[in-house]
Amino acid sequence: AFENSINAGDVAFLFYSGHGVELDGANYLIPVDAPRVSPQQQSLLKDESISTDNIIQRLKARGTKSQIIVLDACRENPFRQAGGRSVGGARGLAPTQTPGGVFVIYSAGVGEVALDRLSDNDADPNSVFTRSFLPLLTDPSQSLVSVAKETRLRVKSLASTIGMTQSPAYYDEIDGDL
Repeated sequence: AFENSINAGDVAFLFYSGHGVELDGANYLIPVDAPRVSPQQQSLLKDESISTDNIIQRLKARGTKSQIIVLDACRENPFRQAGGRSVGGARGLAPTQTPGGVFVIYSAGVGEVALDRLSDNDADPNSVFTRSFLPLLTDPSQSLVSVAKETRLRVKSLASTIGMTQSPAYYDEIDGDL
């Protein structure tokens, strides 16, 4: 439905919150009902998941002017197996190579784990990234890069309050300000 609602020249904004994993150098978003797989079944996980590269190509094929992809995906691999071969990379999503017209922001940097909450008593239903990012979107005078940088500062500050490190990463291939 989202893809079909896009017209040529639109700015597409996609927000994903959940698990992601790197498989053979590509990033995949994992649906909540994806099967638990062994390392020998990695291709099954690819079939059941959503390729971020595929999303970008499909949105570009609709003629979008720009694409903003927000991935609040824990970079901790949910299929990691101790002491043996694992499915995908050790730490969730891999860095991305974005084509022109695409802006991607991740909730955590490469090798970092995104915090769902600050403690078991944290009443905020949103992740540390989302609670920092969403309020900044309400100010139309802020550029997308400004929002990304301020989000990074806020997330780093919140994570440091519990002795953790989380620094959202972004990749900007959009010409001009958005």
